[in-house]
Amino acid sequence: MITITYTGHRYELSVDGEGVGRCFYRDAGPRRVFIHTEVDAGHAGQGLATRLIEYALSDCRARGMRIVARCPMVSAYLDKHHDFDDLVDTPAGVDAPEAAD
Repeated sequence: MITITYTGHRYELSVDGEGVGRCFYRDAGPRRVFIHTEVDAGHAGQGLATRLIEYALSDCRARGMRIVARCPMVSAYLDKHHDFDDLVDTPAGVDAPEAAD
């Protein structure tokens, strides 16, 4: 059984209770910046990264967030699947240093 959970700053994909994939992000205001996606080598080639990314992007839609793809896997997904084109945003300003308090 495949499950995907939102754990705060990452989404985790599990197969039969074993964590095998992660999609990391950080938020920049109303934009979710996807940084890195990985699936353990023993589970590569099974389409799990695609399922994980699709879940994460659907979650962005549900939360009313925009998408900035800094992760190559998320970028590749968005190049092939246009269901989220309306949410894709430019990276302008997301790499600026955090404001000091």
